[in-house]
Amino acid sequence: MFKVLILSIFISTSVFAGVIPEWQSLPNKINPNSLDQFIAVYPQSEAVPIAFTLRYQIVQGVGKAQGVAAIPYYHDFIVKYRDTTAAYQSMYELFELYKKRATGQQNIDAKLATYLEFMFLYPNTEIALVAKRMAEQTAFEKVAKIDTSAAYEDFIQLFPNAPQVLVAEELATDRAIKYEESSKSKARVNKLCTYLGELGNKLLSAKDTDSSLHRHFNRLKKVILTNYATYNNASCVRKEEHHQEKMAALNRIEKTIKTGNAKLIKVFKEESEKTRQVLRAGFKQLHLDNVNAQQSLDTIINGVKILHEHLVEVNTNLRGIRVDVQKVGEYIKESNKKLDVLHRDLQQVHKSIVKFNQDFNQGMLFKFGY
Repeated sequence: MFKVLILSIFISTSVFAGVIPEWQSLPNKINPNSLDQFIAVYPQSEAVPIAFTLRYQIVQGVGKAQGVAAIPYYHDFIVKYRDTTAAYQSMYELFELYKKRATGQQNIDAKLATYLEFMFLYPNTEIALVAKRMAEQTAFEKVAKIDTSAAYEDFIQLFPNAPQVLVAEELATDRAIKYEESSKSKARVNKLCTYLGELGNKLLSAKDTDSSLHRHFNRLKKVILTNYATYNNASCVRKEEHHQEKMAALNRIEKTIKTGNAKLIKVFKEESEKTRQVLRAGFKQLHLDNVNAQQSLDTIINGVKILHEHLVEVNTNLRGIRVDVQKVGEYIKESNKKLDVLHRDLQQVHKSIVKFNQDFNQGMLFKFGY
């Protein structure tokens, strides 16, 4: 029947792909390995959808024909074409085969291993959650057959989020109570009270209040109160509870103090950060002001240098002017001396002219008689 199915698929697909050269050159079109090679070599070919459909239908045909024996074929297909819709659909078909294999297992451990195997192979899929629920139910059926407090505790630790946890906790406590019914004695209750105190001390230092330690503590309290209520020693439960309450109150106070300190530290850090930012901005501005002041000072120094050069030049010019003035003074003195000589000469000339004039007048008087 399987061969007939594959042959019909091949004939129907070949009609549409017959005109595609690379598809025509494929020697064996119903061999999974040949189809995988064709899809890998010709990813852009128009025949790829046909080859892929045929490849998927071959897997489905093997699954229908061979049942659980086809599981490896599905694994191979999903690994090679993981991101395709067909691979996603194949995963559901594969899980149906796993369920079929688990149902056929006579050994409950083998049945549990079947679901755990699927969870391990496909941990991040939606169907893995279904496998987890079935594994939890199978595991619970196993511990129910053992029916001891320790077995139920092992189940709770292995599957802490299973829906059967509450029932498992009740059964674990009930079986622990029944176990103690056959061994009641004063020495036994003393031993249990001592153990309760040890658990209490461990519980106080434990950070996880939902841990197995917390369950053991509550379970042991119920065992003592149920089986040893008539014993005076049973008061250890109330004492331990009172101690736990006081320690819990102290823990709350400590937590409050730590929370307050944390808030105070947070506020201090925030304020310190704000102050640091303000100081950083202030120092940055101060640095800019210093840079500007240095630039201004450099400008002033350059101006003073230029002024000094100008003053030196002016001083040089003044010295030249002073020399020229001195020379002019000397020239003036020399001119004054010459003017004095000229003045004396002029006086002498004037005297000569006066004398000439006098002599002329006397001569005229003498000559003309007037």
